[in-house]
Amino acid sequence: MSPVLAMILWLLPAAMAAQLELAVDSSELAIGQTIALQVQLVDGVGQGMPQLANQEGVSLRYQGQSQSTVVVNFNTTRIVRFNYALTGT
Repeated sequence: MSPVLAMILWLLPAAMAAQLELAVDSSELAIGQTIALQVQLVDGVGQGMPQLANQEGVSLRYQGQSQSTVVVNFNTTRIVRFNYALTGT
């Protein structure tokens, strides 16, 4: 196997790796307050919505999903966003 082909095969999984990002509207949450929570899957293939378990002191409601595709200099990035409402209980 040529060294160039070996390097391409070694780098291929890293180039195809997905990112999972989590974003919230606020770093603080009071009882009765609701904030948006978003889980983003960047360049990955999801199999349905992420299953997020409710934790003590908060309630989590699924609000839907959106997706977008961005092309910059012939590089395509696919982003799937899962939106939740997080309420302090």
